[in-house]
This record gives sequence, C-alpha cells and structure tokens, in this order.
Amino acid sequence: MNNEEKILRLLEEMKTEQTEMRDLMQKVAVTQEAVVLPRLNLLAEGHQNLLDTLAIR
Repeated sequence: MNNEEKILRLLEEMKTEQTEMRDLMQKVAVTQEAVVLPRLNLLAEGHQNLLDTLAIR
C-alpha cells in the first residue's frame, strides 16, 4: 500500500467518523429539545410555585 492509498483510506475513515458524529449530534439536539428542555421548564415552574407559596407565609 503506497502513501496515496493510505491517505485515501484515512480520509474515508475520517469522513465516516464525521458522519457518525453528525448523526449523534442530531440525536442529542432532538433529545434536548424533546426531553431536557420541557423538564427544565417544569422544574422552573415548580420552583416558582414554591417561592409563591413560601412568600405568602
């Protein structure tokens, strides 16, 4: 295997890894939007409810 073939093989591997990373990042973004952010909003609402309840006393 000459140097050119090695370089081409490495570039193909890097391209495959880049595609896998892009797919993973897309899944992370979807999970963040669908799961994490709504739960953070619920947490913030609960916190505000506690503050409102405790402020009355």
